[in-house]
Amino acid sequence: MKEHAYIVGIDVAKEEVAVTVLVRRTRERISFQVANEGEELERTLTEKIKDLSPQETLTIMEHTGVYHLRLAFYLWERGYTVVVCNPLQVRRFAQSKLKRTKTDRIDSALLVEYAEKNEDLKPFTPPDPLREEVKLRLSQLEDLYQALRTLENQKMSMEFHPLPLAKSLVLSYERVIQNLHQEIEKQEEELKAIVRKYFPKEICLLRSIPGIGPRAAWVIVSYLRSFEGFERAKEVASYIGICPSVYESGKRRRSEISKRGYAYVRKILYLCALSASRFNRACRELFERLVQRGKTKKQALIAVAHKLLRQAFAVLKRGVKYNEESALGMRGGT
Repeated sequence: MKEHAYIVGIDVAKEEVAVTVLVRRTRERISFQVANEGEELERTLTEKIKDLSPQETLTIMEHTGVYHLRLAFYLWERGYTVVVCNPLQVRRFAQSKLKRTKTDRIDSALLVEYAEKNEDLKPFTPPDPLREEVKLRLSQLEDLYQALRTLENQKMSMEFHPLPLAKSLVLSYERVIQNLHQEIEKQEEELKAIVRKYFPKEICLLRSIPGIGPRAAWVIVSYLRSFEGFERAKEVASYIGICPSVYESGKRRRSEISKRGYAYVRKILYLCALSASRFNRACRELFERLVQRGKTKKQALIAVAHKLLRQAFAVLKRGVKYNEESALGMRGGT
């Protein structure tokens, strides 16, 4: 990444952002707080630094779930170099400097320092709108599924209540559950129409793998962007937190998955592994082999999920449907 004349560290909150600007030529630092609005931030920046140019300015902020998104999009569209970094990496950087005080202003200054010390920062690029739409719809459907499970459990509990009122409340639950089923069906049909129209090839390739269902295919297309930007399946496994993580201290040693990244993606892959361990020959053989070696069924299923991920990576990168004979010979991280 090129060296910029200005580095702008932005600590993002829901309603406000704390900002620290480093003028590299003079080493002057300017700090202020503004509303979490792109236009307001840019106006304040240009008021305080008259010759500030978007092309000569690096802005850096932490990934905050959703609060940073509008700001990152706005700054990127205006021509600023935008970096959205992992909060864990920044926290580790602060720990290495023995930082003991935490305020919004200090955090924004820390981001400036982090940007100066790291030359390999990756610039932010907005996600593909269609993939992002699939991702948002999947997120909404997951919320609806969760609400449905909660209501069905509450209805079941109410059915055993002795008071006469309980019967009318059960009917109320049933009406709400019926409406929720209709909404889920509507949203699923809209999602299916989108993926059929815009991602038919990717979905077809992924569905050719025994164990990969519609929802898993949608997740890979949206959350994992059909593996764009990944060169190896191991990188994807690390990204979603399904790779082994070893902790060793003295005589103590334990190994488990890292659980970094998207918990929802891990959940979907694990559910696919339940099916793949029965109907996907390569996955079934792996599952049986690991259980015979003394691994628990859960550990074996996690390995199967990892195997499924490698198979999905292979079919999308090669652009060919799943082939069982080829999969049986697959080794390593493809």
